[in-house]
Amino acid sequence: MKAVIVHILVVALALLSLCAHAQELGVRTNAPTLTQRMAAFESGEMTLDQLTESPKWDDELVAYYQDHKDEVPVKWKLPISRCLAGLGRYAEAAKVATEYLDVYSNSARGWRIVGQAQLMETNYNEAIVALTNAINLGDTFSYKVLGAAALGAGRTNLLRDIVVPHLLKDKDAKGISKDEKLDMALILVCYSLQANQQEIFVQSLKGLTASDILERGDLPSYVRTGCERFHDKRIKGICEKLSLQDSVESKKKGADH
Repeated sequence: MKAVIVHILVVALALLSLCAHAQELGVRTNAPTLTQRMAAFESGEMTLDQLTESPKWDDELVAYYQDHKDEVPVKWKLPISRCLAGLGRYAEAAKVATEYLDVYSNSARGWRIVGQAQLMETNYNEAIVALTNAINLGDTFSYKVLGAAALGAGRTNLLRDIVVPHLLKDKDAKGISKDEKLDMALILVCYSLQANQQEIFVQSLKGLTASDILERGDLPSYVRTGCERFHDKRIKGICEKLSLQDSVESKKKGADH
């Protein structure tokens, strides 16, 4: 189960990576222009996503923060924290986002950033608190990240009562990308194995093919474990195809030797 936690941390990292192009060194700020962009953000003319979608402006914002930590306006701390997390500076990101939340406590995005940063630091309980706050403020995106934190903390009750029901519903919703569906399936499969829940295992694979599962490198091994444990005719086709793939790979390895 530890292996899956490591993978899900990588998933969380991908969620934080919109500012990951920022550079630590060699950035010169264009403060007047940056100030204009931040004014547009503060007034609501520019969203957080729009503000941090460009590596160039991410660089500018992080560099400005590094030179003006004691005078940065509070509203600036939300995008700054997001970019710091993208740089891998998770503890600092959580600190800056928390400073923002001290004033704007009803910011779902602020709580999500804190939760993701704490997850990357493997502070699972702190992540759970922050992500729960984000969800309570309407951030449904945080459910699968909360699932990762709950797995890390061994909070089976939280998974059973809150995360799993939502992910089962969301996984099959219209507009969900395959990558998101596989992320949710991974959390659901791991929970089903942890809690020995055959029905959850079956439902976690609903709408997926063996080919889909094989696309996510770490998912097949957990699905194979479930196939061996839960003999359910509804997933017989997927299990047989995964078993056939194992046989092919085994023969290939034998031929290579």
